[in-house]
Amino acid sequence: MSRKIFFVTGNANKVAEMQSILDLSNAGIKIEQIIEDIDEISSDDVEKIVLNKARQTYAKYRMPLFCEDTGVFIESLNGFPAANARFVFEKIGLKGILKLMDGESNRDAYMLTAICYMDNEKESHVFSGKMDCIIADSIRGTFGFGYDSILIPKSLDKTFGEDESKKHMISARAKAFRKFMEYLNNQQNPINQ
Repeated sequence: MSRKIFFVTGNANKVAEMQSILDLSNAGIKIEQIIEDIDEISSDDVEKIVLNKARQTYAKYRMPLFCEDTGVFIESLNGFPAANARFVFEKIGLKGILKLMDGESNRDAYMLTAICYMDNEKESHVFSGKMDCIIADSIRGTFGFGYDSILIPKSLDKTFGEDESKKHMISARAKAFRKFMEYLNNQQNPINQ
């Protein structure tokens, strides 16, 4: 019998990405999307943001669920846009980010994803993943979504927009989802010590 867990997100791309990263059917887990407009706290800390979102949503639905948030932290912009990555993407887009980076030699950045899972009101579990990257000097590629076409993982020489074949292995989201999945598997099959 499969367990049903709800992914609270308005972004269908994130749901599809998670399902392609993880083999959920073998784990006996079924993910369903809840589209919920949640008031986010103002913070650069993605873990605090997902914890707050999960608590708000759990209080309303009272069923196993998780929230996810990803920030982009650009060194030469003092960490901007940080946890405001989605808002900044919607307002100025990738061209706006590149314009802010015009003439910058330091293009180091990182992505940080946090997932918060709750299946009761007293406990929450946060899983995070980080990917070091470089901001490209132009929009490169058409695959993916969000910042995929300007972020070059430090272990590669292409953006995920140019080649998404490694995204499900090394992205910040993939790392966080795998930690979450490991936790779920351990809950389902606890090791006797």
